[in-house]
Amino acid sequence: MKNIYQTALDVQDASNMSGVINTLANEIMPAIREEQGYREQGTAYLSHHPVMLLFLDKLVSLTHVGYIHDMDMQIAHAYSACHEHIEAEQRTIDDRESPDPRDVMLAEGEARLVHNCKSAPCHVCGSPDGTGLPMSEAQS
Repeated sequence: MKNIYQTALDVQDASNMSGVINTLANEIMPAIREEQGYREQGTAYLSHHPVMLLFLDKLVSLTHVGYIHDMDMQIAHAYSACHEHIEAEQRTIDDRESPDPRDVMLAEGEARLVHNCKSAPCHVCGSPDGTGLPMSEAQS
């Protein structure tokens, strides 16, 4: 699924109003309707959603007849919320892609610290003395 928060930031460079409206109707609205907040709050959630606010701000700017007066800073907060959501999602992806040091397998004969053992024998790496060496190497 496409990241609607990234799309909201990307659309700020758009120059084609019909493309922005099409994206809003066919990608953004269905995605927002899938969020828990929409199921709980309905239209109230939709009207204050940061992605929706950024799309509407862009559409107003494409009319060339005005802009949204952001006296209450809702548009500015929407930008921040989108950036924060993207960063949080990236951290989640990075965490999933980073190997857990406890899962690192050592090649036969390789001696190096796998992790900081907390006990001896270690239930994570199998080190009998808590050195972090695999059992076969710690015994040699």
